[in-house]
Amino acid sequence: DDGNDDDDDDDDDAIEEEEDMDPAARARLSQARAAAALEAEMDVDERRESVKARLGAACQGVMEDPEGRWTDLRDVCLLAEDRDGEVARLAALSMVLVFKDVCPGYRIRPPTQKELAMKVSKETQKLRDFEAGLLKMYGNFVRVLVRCGGGKAKTRSQRGKGGPDSATAVRCLSVLLEALPHFNYRTDVLSALVPHLSHVDSAAAEHVA
Repeated sequence: DDGNDDDDDDDDDAIEEEEDMDPAARARLSQARAAAALEAEMDVDERRESVKARLGAACQGVMEDPEGRWTDLRDVCLLAEDRDGEVARLAALSMVLVFKDVCPGYRIRPPTQKELAMKVSKETQKLRDFEAGLLKMYGNFVRVLVRCGGGKAKTRSQRGKGGPDSATAVRCLSVLLEALPHFNYRTDVLSALVPHLSHVDSAAAEHVA
C-alpha cells in the first residue's frame, strides 16, 4: 500500500463538494483554476505576485463572509502545498490568519446520523456545512504542517510533496495552538510541537505545559 487511497478519497470528496457548491462559489473556483493555468506559464517572480493577489482576495472574502465563502479556502490549501517554497510559505501564513479569525472558540462536534436525518432550517444547514467544511480544511492543513514541521515520518505518497519550510510550519502550529487552544486537532498540534519545545514561543510553550 503506497497511501494513494487517501488521495483518491480526497479527490472524490472534492468532486462531491463542487457539485454541492452554489453558482457563485463554483464561478470563483473556475476563476482560480484559470488563474493557476496562466500562472503556470509565468516566470517565478510574476507567478508569486499573481499568487499573492489571489491569496489576498480569497482570504479577505472568507473573513468577510465565512459561512458563505469558506469554500474559497480550498485554493489556499492547495497553494500551501506548492512546490515553490515561498508560495507555500505565504499560503500557510495566510491560512493561519484566516483560521484565527473564523474558527469558533469551541470544539466542533460533527452531527450524528440521527441529527443529519432531521429536517433543519436553511440557516442551520448552512452552519453545519460551514463547520464540516472548515473542520476538514483545518485538519488537512494541520497534516501539512505536521508533515513539513518534521512531526511525523513521511509516507511514500507524501515524499516529494511541496509545502512551507520547517520553521514556518512550526511557527504556524505554535500560533494555532496559542489562538485556538480548545479547537479540534489540538492533540495533533501538540504532538508535532513537542520535539520543538525549546524553539517555539514561550506563549505556545505555556499552552503545551
